[in-house]
Amino acid sequence: MNPLAHVVALIILLLPIWDVATTRRMRAARDVAARTAFYWQVIAVEWPLAVACVAFTGLQRTFVFTMPAYGTWRPLHDFAVGLCVGGAVALAASTLVLRAYWSRFSKQIAAIDYLLPKTRAQRILFFGVSVTAGVCEEIIFRAFALAYLITFLPAWPLGIALLATAVLFGVCHAGQGPRGVAGTAALGFILGVAYVGTGLLATPIVLHVILDARFCFTPNQLAPDRRTP
Repeated sequence: MNPLAHVVALIILLLPIWDVATTRRMRAARDVAARTAFYWQVIAVEWPLAVACVAFTGLQRTFVFTMPAYGTWRPLHDFAVGLCVGGAVALAASTLVLRAYWSRFSKQIAAIDYLLPKTRAQRILFFGVSVTAGVCEEIIFRAFALAYLITFLPAWPLGIALLATAVLFGVCHAGQGPRGVAGTAALGFILGVAYVGTGLLATPIVLHVILDARFCFTPNQLAPDRRTP
């Protein structure tokens, strides 16, 4: 991997600062314009960063896990496949449950309510954000980050490298608070296992997109927005 990849890694390490700053603005404003602007910021930030990651990692090494020292992590293969199939079904089913019993999940949803789309136009844009997060964040935090650690810290066991990328993924969602960081880190580890276990980045990408896109099809209205004049 090109030593200039260190620059990309440094930018990734700065993402938590951006996330906290934008999240604070979103929570304070809590209006349609602020939320829409945030969605466009996510798209504008993540796609160029993902393209840079692919440029340094390479297409083959990004989308297929075939690290020379590990190959596809065969001991996890069957588990990962089952995890992904079960996870996809569970996520699809959870969308129906959320639609039917939205009010019962108000306490759990309240922590991220400021992020969720409220209007039809925002739902369409949020689907684009879901695809952006699913594709770009898997490239950044699964493919690039893992390849980076394996290249520059080859003594690290694969499990430790997966854990480190998961923690980084969680910290980069620092704006969601400690619980959000912990939950996102746990999700990141599961997605990392899916990537390494199946050998395909497409696996965690699909799961990630489904996870986020669920909220395009749910009520998402716990607190009304303040309309900007």
